[in-house]
Amino acid sequence: MRARPFAICALWLLATACGGTSSSISVTSPTAAKCEVAVENAARDAAPGGNGSLMVTASAPACAWTATSNADWLMVTSGASGPGSGPVLYSVSPNVLATDRTGTITIAGQTFTVVQLHP
Repeated sequence: MRARPFAICALWLLATACGGTSSSISVTSPTAAKCEVAVENAARDAAPGGNGSLMVTASAPACAWTATSNADWLMVTSGASGPGSGPVLYSVSPNVLATDRTGTITIAGQTFTVVQLHP
């Protein structure tokens, strides 16, 4: 015979509701797993404009992270944050300057560098 969840006296905070004596229940949660996030950490040369991707690998499905760009020409278009592992997609605007430019995407304190040469 299966016990009904609401009929189990041990789950009540006050055992007196089931006719016993008053007592308290102590619940200890398990220690949270340490989150570690790894990012492809190589610099990439960007085409004159286009899209790119990099992979984020988290040590546990609940590890949260956020991806942010430091340049207006380098935009995170998908996967800007999330728990666990997954891809981050980015878009690079054409370089109209007479110089090379460098931008970064930072994820969980790690930096991914994108270098775009001048035309």
